[in-house]
Amino acid sequence: MLPRPRPLHRPREFDLPELVVATGDFAEKQKLGQGPLGVVYRGSLQDGSLVAIKVLSNVWPRKQQLISEILPAFSKLRHPRLVPVRGWCESGPDLMVVYEYMPNASLDKWLHPAEALLALPWIHRWKLAGDVAAALLHLHMSNFLHGRVKSSNVLMDITFQARLGDFGLLGSSSSRAPSSSDHHPQPEYHLPPEASSFSDPWTREMDVYGFGIVCLELVSGGPPSSEEGESLVDRAWLLHERGCGIGELVDPRLGGSFVFDQAMTLYGVGLLCSHPDPRSRPAMEGVARLLERRTDVPPIPARTPARCD
Repeated sequence: MLPRPRPLHRPREFDLPELVVATGDFAEKQKLGQGPLGVVYRGSLQDGSLVAIKVLSNVWPRKQQLISEILPAFSKLRHPRLVPVRGWCESGPDLMVVYEYMPNASLDKWLHPAEALLALPWIHRWKLAGDVAAALLHLHMSNFLHGRVKSSNVLMDITFQARLGDFGLLGSSSSRAPSSSDHHPQPEYHLPPEASSFSDPWTREMDVYGFGIVCLELVSGGPPSSEEGESLVDRAWLLHERGCGIGELVDPRLGGSFVFDQAMTLYGVGLLCSHPDPRSRPAMEGVARLLERRTDVPPIPARTPARCD
């Protein structure tokens, strides 16, 4: 059963001057990062609360749909494992979305750096997988898609609990993912094999594929693609096909400090969710049961499955 959401601020419309003050006129030092959807700034509201303000550039003509349909629906998407949305602000062709600030940054910042001192302990990795699964299940049960499930959209609060961010901007399950022509190219995100571009209609199975990559990142500590261009998904399936042990994939920075059964479960979930055929991927309800250890990981094909047409 999903945990009950805690009370949150109801999303509201902000005035631009309020956000200008909160960010020091969107000062460079307040910049938290930049992604395919826009730039994110750290801000402090008049009540003292910290927020992250995402500036979505040139979202017209989708802006009116976002304001009239999608942003108000955020109040229905409240869940302890989703980044709380405080509100939005219109500014010319741009749209700003105001989120609660997450002090421990995003998962990719903890997994991908090469310095051994930054290795995220296994106890956090295992818990984070369950947190993200619960968040994505809640979105799907609410008939919403995420559209960009990746480690940089997994934020961590002060207690290192995961909060899935950038959700809901896709809208209902009949929507398409924002394309690279809408915003910017997205080399850090791997399209599922059944999608030819980000303009293709998005599906729950595509969200599941992204979650599978996150699971493999949690096990390996590596990014979706190596500097040489090797896909983490391809590498994981190849190691499985060769019958290699989990030690060949698990993050060496852990120094062997991980729970074998949990690592095998996470590895298996990653393979199942990244199955090339979307019809063979599990639904998030089944994934959540696997990570809660209520069911065993089903048999995984001995050979890497063929990609779907």
